[in-house]
Amino acid sequence: EDDQITLPYAVVIGFEFFLQQVPVSASDLLQAAIGTQLVAAEGDMETMMDTLYVEIQNTTMPRKVKQALLTQVAATNQSLQVFFEDMIAFVNTTYVGDLLLKVLMCGLPEYKSGRGLTPFWKTDPFSAWYGWLNDPMRMEIEKLLLNVQNKSTNHTAIPWTNSVPGGAFNWTSIEETRRRRQPDVFKTGKRNPNQIGQYVRYQNMTEMWSCVVPVLSQNTSLYVEGEQFPACAYFQHDWTDEQALQAGYRKPFATAYANRISGTNGNGFGRPVLTPQVGLYLSEIYRSVYAAYKKDIDWHGVTTRRYGLQSKDLENATSNPDNAQFYNFGPSGMENTTSAFGLPVFVSFPHFLHGDPRLIGAVEGLDPNEDVHDSIFDVEPQTGLPTLAHKRLQVNYQMTDRTLPTTDPASQALASAVCANISDIVTVLSGFRRFPYNISALTCEMVMFNELFTCLSVPADWKMYNGEVFFPYGWVDESFSLPKDDADDIKNTLYLIDGIIGNLQFWSLVMAGIFFVVLLAMLYRGHLDRLALGHKWHAAGGADTELLSDWRAPFLAEQGRSEEGK
Repeated sequence: EDDQITLPYAVVIGFEFFLQQVPVSASDLLQAAIGTQLVAAEGDMETMMDTLYVEIQNTTMPRKVKQALLTQVAATNQSLQVFFEDMIAFVNTTYVGDLLLKVLMCGLPEYKSGRGLTPFWKTDPFSAWYGWLNDPMRMEIEKLLLNVQNKSTNHTAIPWTNSVPGGAFNWTSIEETRRRRQPDVFKTGKRNPNQIGQYVRYQNMTEMWSCVVPVLSQNTSLYVEGEQFPACAYFQHDWTDEQALQAGYRKPFATAYANRISGTNGNGFGRPVLTPQVGLYLSEIYRSVYAAYKKDIDWHGVTTRRYGLQSKDLENATSNPDNAQFYNFGPSGMENTTSAFGLPVFVSFPHFLHGDPRLIGAVEGLDPNEDVHDSIFDVEPQTGLPTLAHKRLQVNYQMTDRTLPTTDPASQALASAVCANISDIVTVLSGFRRFPYNISALTCEMVMFNELFTCLSVPADWKMYNGEVFFPYGWVDESFSLPKDDADDIKNTLYLIDGIIGNLQFWSLVMAGIFFVVLLAMLYRGHLDRLALGHKWHAAGGADTELLSDWRAPFLAEQGRSEEGK
């Protein structure tokens, strides 16, 4: 629990995708973030300068000193006008998305603690993999949404969540599992043993949809925001595409074939398993794949068949044109799951095994090794029972070069000069005041040089390897291995029965062979008897005795001579 890992903010790196999910326009959010503050700051500064002007006029002091202070106030007012004109122009001419992102990052703990404007933050490994609640970036957005909501005429609540789902689900209880997912339906194999474990429906779907915007359909009475993760309403298999979209679901890929749900979940296979490929549905990557046979494995005296995921499924569309329907247009070695996650997320083998060398070269510390990073599973072919499995997958964020907008240094210099002038005016004026008055509290830092406007002047540049990095978020090895006892059970039951059946088959064949030989002998003897009768009839009639078979001719000739002697 004390371990901390550095990760990029999901919202920061996928901000353009995120904006599509927010139920309020980026312009409205920006107006709530900075437009309102600009107007308020300008009004506060005007009030401050008017107060100074009145105080100077009402304070007894030398005429020349008063005139100099009034002239300084007028000049400061002109500078203030220029400053706010520059700020308004900066807001109006800057891309809304970039400026809004910077405004949001100005409120992050990293900036406030002096680490600057960085896309990275720290969290514990458990939260990183299973997701986290109360994301700092999304909480900044929530503040803006509340601002927009309060300014609306009907104050309608804007659906929102501060949670960020992780690379896997953590089913903490039966109730929580039932709230967040539907049951799966599989074939039992009763009619066809080859179809055991085949998906009929995955969470009531026959075609894959991913829950990307759960707040569009989550029943808010079923979960507590900030304590639980929201979930889309149960998918209905008879929904139209429009109904699924309205409930927050999105299709991961481009075609019906790419989005199909086919194969098993890997917990069992139809028997016998003797084919060169077996079908799997991998919910982690929202995709049905074919695992290919690799070799036979000896599992404690039991022969199993080893299958593995195929690297061609992660090749880009240039190397494998079939992968265009999966949006695989980047470097080879990754699955593009951006549409499924609503963020630029790519899935690969750990350490980019079988991937483009550029992926590995961009990140220090990677060392792909097929023995420890490949995905494999072994199956006992007669039962379809998996005996060993390693499902190894790595989640990666796409990060690109980014430069966030920065206010003109001249504007900042002008603001500094304004503040210096106000400070001088307050100092001189305070020296002539006879009665207590909190004139020294009037300072531009409290309205114009607040945290936001100061942050807008801070440069925010981050550069990636060759302009782009697929940042390894984390990888997991979901594995199991059946013990030797299970192998012994198979040998002592299934193999024993097979042995008995084999022996029975052998002796059955032997007995059948003996019976067949006897049957042939009997048939042949009967055939000879019929021949003998036929030849005797011809001989008695004085017919063609030369037609008799050689072995009976002497006997019948001798018999003929005996008849003549009689």
